[in-house]
Amino acid sequence: EHDFPQLVFLRVYDRLTGNISAIPDDLYGSFFETMIKRTVTLRWARVQKYNGLWAIVRRVPSNRQLDQPDIPQEEVSADLYDDSSLYAYFVICLIDKTEIEEKLKTLMNDIAIDKTFSRSQISAVNSIKSNFFNGF
Repeated sequence: EHDFPQLVFLRVYDRLTGNISAIPDDLYGSFFETMIKRTVTLRWARVQKYNGLWAIVRRVPSNRQLDQPDIPQEEVSADLYDDSSLYAYFVICLIDKTEIEEKLKTLMNDIAIDKTFSRSQISAVNSIKSNFFNGF
């Protein structure tokens, strides 16, 4: 319940900044800052703790580490693999997907697009609004 607003915030932030090559404020204008600030203030009353579970996680080296030409392969397998067990505890929380979508759509639609926005910013905002939940 306490972590869920932060998780939504991070997801929204990633969605707005993940696939862009420009500075978000330049791309979206004041829409970006307003969206981020309002997302932080959202409350999610219907989040319910469903269950918790333990899972064993095996750590493996990343491909970047394996592909380093300056490290001999025999050292890679010896130094980068860790045979120790790592356990993680997951808390599963549930919320209706439509509630998230409706709240965020309302939030986006309530942000005024005015004459301070350039054509390209208006286009970027309209694009993110129409594609926001693809892969969300």
